[in-house]
Amino acid sequence: MRKTTQFLILLLGALALTSNAKSDFTEGVHYEKLGSPIEKLTDTNKLEIVELFWYGCPHCFEFEPYLKRWVNINKKKVNLVQVPAVFSKNWVPHAKAFYSAQNIGHFNKLHKNLFRAIHIDREKIYTRSRLVKFASDIGIPKNEFEKSFVSFKTDLQVKKAIALTKSSGIRGVPAVIIEGQFVTSPRMAGSYDKLIDVIDYLTTKIIEK
Repeated sequence: MRKTTQFLILLLGALALTSNAKSDFTEGVHYEKLGSPIEKLTDTNKLEIVELFWYGCPHCFEFEPYLKRWVNINKKKVNLVQVPAVFSKNWVPHAKAFYSAQNIGHFNKLHKNLFRAIHIDREKIYTRSRLVKFASDIGIPKNEFEKSFVSFKTDLQVKKAIALTKSSGIRGVPAVIIEGQFVTSPRMAGSYDKLIDVIDYLTTKIIEK
């Protein structure tokens, strides 16, 4: 009986510490509130999580499994929208590749393979020609991908991604926007695990509001 009581005390203490740790986040330190809320990118009743990233960013590659795992656990209440950030013209080809693959139904194949090729295989895939060849090499129809790459639809999507990169006020990637109201990042949170905790905290904060 005594051992059971001690165990319960320790368990309650651990839960209290976890709860305090997750709620001990400060605006302006671990996250920022956007001055002007950003409209939802999708028509959904779920809470929208927007991740701005770049294929050439090692931190984005490392953070991806953390975010996907959390989203999968919370899929009944959140919807993840990934957006290719564009800070300079050198980032445009990756943004075009992202939307080109998405528009022709080959997003998953391009996304995971391009990330791995750049960060695991150390391939330099940053130009239109290299991206078209890479897409073809992994089984994405070359003609369809090339046509989508230069399409009006893809150009418009990239322009919207550029606008979101600017309006969000982010200074680097990855960055996560929660329901168009708050933005956070690994730099602000301190680690990938802490970033997930901050996202979870802000999500709960909005839902319970």
